[in-house]
Amino acid sequence: MADFEALLNAQFESFRKGFDPGERVRARIAAITPTNVILDVNAKKEGILPLTSLEKGAEGLKAGDSIDVVFVGLVDGALVFATGAADATGGADRSVLQAFEAKLPIDGKVQSEVNGGYEVMVGKTRGFCPYSQIALHREEGASYIGKTFAFLVEEYDPEEKNLIVSRRALLERQAAERREALKATLVEGETRTGKVTRIADFGFFVDLGGAEGLVPLRELSWDRGVKPADIAKPGDEVEVLVRTIDWEANRISLSLRALQANPMDAFIAAAQVGAQMTGKITRIEQFGAFVQLEPGVEGLLPTGAIARGRRIGHPSQLVSVGQSVEVRIDSIEPDRKRISLRLVPTAEEIAAAEKERAEREARRRKAMGVSAEEAEAEEPFDLGAALDDFRKEQGDGGSFGSLGDAFSGIGI
Repeated sequence: MADFEALLNAQFESFRKGFDPGERVRARIAAITPTNVILDVNAKKEGILPLTSLEKGAEGLKAGDSIDVVFVGLVDGALVFATGAADATGGADRSVLQAFEAKLPIDGKVQSEVNGGYEVMVGKTRGFCPYSQIALHREEGASYIGKTFAFLVEEYDPEEKNLIVSRRALLERQAAERREALKATLVEGETRTGKVTRIADFGFFVDLGGAEGLVPLRELSWDRGVKPADIAKPGDEVEVLVRTIDWEANRISLSLRALQANPMDAFIAAAQVGAQMTGKITRIEQFGAFVQLEPGVEGLLPTGAIARGRRIGHPSQLVSVGQSVEVRIDSIEPDRKRISLRLVPTAEEIAAAEKERAEREARRRKAMGVSAEEAEAEEPFDLGAALDDFRKEQGDGGSFGSLGDAFSGIGI
């Protein structure tokens, strides 16, 4: 066993550690596939010679043959080669020419920033990459100088020493290939892991490995107050549910919320009719105001319960978004996940009810000729009954219809 490990280590040490663009290499053909010639180049990885770079394809070639090739670059982890011996323009120029003719990627190192773009060295050949072609999107603060990337050769004239390369063209081609692969596997309703690419006011975008999908605001969380920046930042990996796919419109809708437990279920299981709590108004509609009772839990305060007998054009005349209100649970519909609320009377309303009741009693006694002594013998003032009378007089529903009408009108 020790002899075998020593032999294996010795073989690894003899392998080439890398190749320079334009370097000529003597390789042995290991296999031939419908698209590539697989090469043994005495490295840990096999080399690839695309058949598109050969004038006659695989004609006259067979496994075991030796062949002279020129290293083009490392593309998606693969060692890519082209054929042909170095000519008068030099080995490096020959690899650039073949990369240009075969539309193959070739490695280049960004040397410096020049007027209108970047100077890129492809082997020993100096090239130019315009600003617009260095990336798919403009990235603020991005640094490219000193880094090596794969490029496509857009223009090449060795006599004029003109070489123009594009990284963006290669990235777009690779993205198109990944998109086609994703189209064959992505289905609605499945869970995928992706990387956050951009944050916007209306949600954030997630790269699914071939196409971007959008997690809109309503699909971020059950809590309506959550903002995209509260959930993620560019570069984060997130697990999402694929809601809808429209390849023609280039739209993929994703959801984080669908993978989270609905807090309404736990709230309804523990809540009781009549319970009093403080909530915050989150939005106002014609039929009423939605009140957040807990993160992800909202109840409806109907317009009639807000107006209480007063004729109003819209609930916003009496309440506002962000306002804190004391409410009592009026009804719960577990199956439909609906909670109906009513306002808890304020101290001013209680005082008004007490005053109204006292004045009404005074008028009644005066009309009936009841003396003060006789009035004291009557039943004491019942505040609870006064409040009940006050609510009845104010008309909880008013002319706005029942809570059921409000819900049926919006289809929720």
